[in-house]
Amino acid sequence: MKSLIFLITIIFTANILAQVNYSVVLELSYKDAPFEVRIDHSGIYGISNFEIENNSISLFDFNQPVKHVFSGSKFIKTSEVSELSLLGKAIYNNETESVLFDDEGILKNKFGESFYLNVVDNNTLSIVNNLSNRQAQFTITFPGDLAYADLIGIDSEGFIYLLVERFVQQVPLKIMRQVYTLNSLGEVQSILRIPDIKYLFTQNDFQIDEFGNLYHLLSTESGIEIFKWEGLKNKSKQAINYPNEYNYQLHFNNLLPVDEIETVPVLNKITSVSRTMALRIGESYVYHKFNCSSSNLAPTDVTAPDGDIVRTPDRLRVGPNARVPYKWGGFNTLTQFDAGLAQGKYAGDINTNGVSSYAVGVDCSGFVSRCWQMSYHASTSYMPNITTLYSNWSDLKPGDAIHKVGHVRLYISTQSNGKLKIVESTSRGWGVSYYNYAPSDLSEYTPRYYTNMVDDYFENQPTLLSVTHGQNNDAKIKWDCNDSEVIGYRLYRSPDRVNWSLIQDETTLTEKFATDDDIYLGPFYYRVSSVKNNSPIFSESDLSNEFGIGGLVESGSYLIVDGFEREEGSWRGAGHKFAGRYGAAIFDIGVRFESIKSSELENSGINLTDYTGVFWITGDESTADETFNSFEQSIVMNYLESGGNLFVSGSEIGWDLDYQGSASDRNFYNNYLKADYVSDDAGTLFASGVTNSSLQNCSLYFGQTYDEEYPDEIIPYGGSSICMQYSNQNGAGIEYTGTFGNSSVVGKLIYLAFPLETTADDNAFRLVIVNALLYFDPSIVSINDDQKLVLDYSLEQNYPNPFNPTTKIKFAVPTSPLNPSPYQGEGNRERLITLTIFDILGNKIATLLNENKSPGVYEVEWNAGNQPSGIYFYKIQTESFSKTMKMILLK
Repeated sequence: MKSLIFLITIIFTANILAQVNYSVVLELSYKDAPFEVRIDHSGIYGISNFEIENNSISLFDFNQPVKHVFSGSKFIKTSEVSELSLLGKAIYNNETESVLFDDEGILKNKFGESFYLNVVDNNTLSIVNNLSNRQAQFTITFPGDLAYADLIGIDSEGFIYLLVERFVQQVPLKIMRQVYTLNSLGEVQSILRIPDIKYLFTQNDFQIDEFGNLYHLLSTESGIEIFKWEGLKNKSKQAINYPNEYNYQLHFNNLLPVDEIETVPVLNKITSVSRTMALRIGESYVYHKFNCSSSNLAPTDVTAPDGDIVRTPDRLRVGPNARVPYKWGGFNTLTQFDAGLAQGKYAGDINTNGVSSYAVGVDCSGFVSRCWQMSYHASTSYMPNITTLYSNWSDLKPGDAIHKVGHVRLYISTQSNGKLKIVESTSRGWGVSYYNYAPSDLSEYTPRYYTNMVDDYFENQPTLLSVTHGQNNDAKIKWDCNDSEVIGYRLYRSPDRVNWSLIQDETTLTEKFATDDDIYLGPFYYRVSSVKNNSPIFSESDLSNEFGIGGLVESGSYLIVDGFEREEGSWRGAGHKFAGRYGAAIFDIGVRFESIKSSELENSGINLTDYTGVFWITGDESTADETFNSFEQSIVMNYLESGGNLFVSGSEIGWDLDYQGSASDRNFYNNYLKADYVSDDAGTLFASGVTNSSLQNCSLYFGQTYDEEYPDEIIPYGGSSICMQYSNQNGAGIEYTGTFGNSSVVGKLIYLAFPLETTADDNAFRLVIVNALLYFDPSIVSINDDQKLVLDYSLEQNYPNPFNPTTKIKFAVPTSPLNPSPYQGEGNRERLITLTIFDILGNKIATLLNENKSPGVYEVEWNAGNQPSGIYFYKIQTESFSKTMKMILLK
């Protein structure tokens, strides 16, 4: 990020000390801007961020993944978005720029260094600088009004620039923002008071350059101005202020519409709900997947039969979708929502001119009302009647409301730096999603406690580390948790990732380890919670991430490695369930699988070479937590050199390892992931398989289960070839069969440059996994030579396989057995043949044949149109012979 050398205007004011001055480097009215300003109930959106680099200014559009580039005051082009521009904090060391990325309040870079801001309480800000050559730890004290702190950047001399937000008023919330400039010892050099003016909701409105010049994007009602402040690292005993013309208050939350549906109070209908249940209901709306037909969608305004104008969110498309959409006036349960779609109703309604009965979904208050398990829709204007106002924001607990008339959000937690994590139905993404907000984003909101909330929540959420097979074919489950005040844990299990049962509780489960003996074939999936004795109730935490296990050892063994640690990128939920989804797809082909966190590999004793294949997911993990750290790179290199089969999926692997990486990172990326990085933004959210590749029959939309707007674009390297491409024909995935490093052993690789788990299409997701498994091991669905029959009875592999919905099964009845059974006698007599179909659990599904057959070759067809996708077994049985084989139904 090089310093800007041009100035539009230079102004000096009397209240600024001589060694500090400012200039305005860009003035732009909204009517002249290349972006649209959108006013909604949750915010005013237009510009999300800005960047100054190479004598140009870029403004990032909140409504689409593009940036608008200016030279001087002239708009020159619109181009792709860089992840660095959106999320990175610049640090400079001897004119070399690095980047820190936020991970739950801890800022990290690609070298494993960190910068940690901790709002200990309203009086104390703790700062731990673990950057090379600058390591220090210090605190800044405040008079009881500290709310939030964020790093803006560190210049080449080691000066630290912090954005500090302080309470002016708790209820309704009013915040004062200041920029603190500290020297490397933590001594405050100057404090710049930021005007109380914020017309647009922005994600990042400050930046520094290597010289310590501060740039600030100020948004007013008429347009934006970008200020450049120089000299802030000079010692100043007085606070530095903007010119008097900026001495007024303006915040987008005061300008938002407050019109909403009318709530009819329901007397004596204040139902009770637990905090734990409120969060789990919220999670279910975020994860929910559904199908839309063309009749469910109205991308432009249409008139519904009731006369209301309806418009559905433009993120939705015909086919599978995810996240319950925003619907003005909506108050639907998931069951009601799905039923409404089946009846042809619209999927959401973003038009706020009326409430249509021909659309389904939830608006902000409808969503919170559902999370509180209310029997009626409480509007934001009515919610003060059923809530209690807190006097302090630090009193907020999970499941509480962040509220103002016009919009409401469900509170989850507060990060160490003071940022608030919430879940809401909002116009920001036209659906239910997780978001993080600085206190200044919530100006005019109030913290509220639902009157009939059961105060049962425990903050110490566990993290599953691994679920693996034991020697007795049992499941070994291991997790981590802050065990302060924990009296025990609750272990939940599901056979299908939908229906969950509590199988062990805190009375016996007191260690961070469990064994489940009742698994045999599986599959089974697990989540765990911690419990606190909060007499007279036992408070339970939110559920952990989800891991699974299943399959018999003779079917081959695959390991799912969850390398997705990031919770500050596109996915902002606490933990995730994506590893379980991979497990379900792998088990659909009948093979054995286990699950582990990538961070646990070094301590687990697990050797990748013990597995037929490894599925490694990184989501949108990037530089902050490293997509593959040095240890992970070393074990992957060894695995591939040993002839392993590796499947990798993630959107920022190329950005992290190739574009931002060291020489060793690039060597790993080029020579082991067999790819070359091209771009941080492929510019599309659709990918399809390439003809004659392993994934040739695969195609899918992604960026649905969580937003993914910046998938890497890649090209082959070192003998690999493209197996998937984006809709613009750019490289989305590569495959490779061959040797790695100096090894002569052949291994195989499939690498997708986008997060596969972000597709809402379960069938498309499953098809990718099945094809990857077949690429790694074609014998999974074929007859091995060493398994051919000794007798001249035969049962052949069904064809086609996988199939949908019909398949044919061929078998032969011998003229004379090679080794006659005492029961068979002489001659070519008829024999009783039974051909039966079983599901994966051993339940009989159908009997295709149960009759006498003369010697000969026969073919029977099975139509599985009324059966779900999955693994099935077919068995032939005679007096002296039986054989069972498996097949895959893939709808």
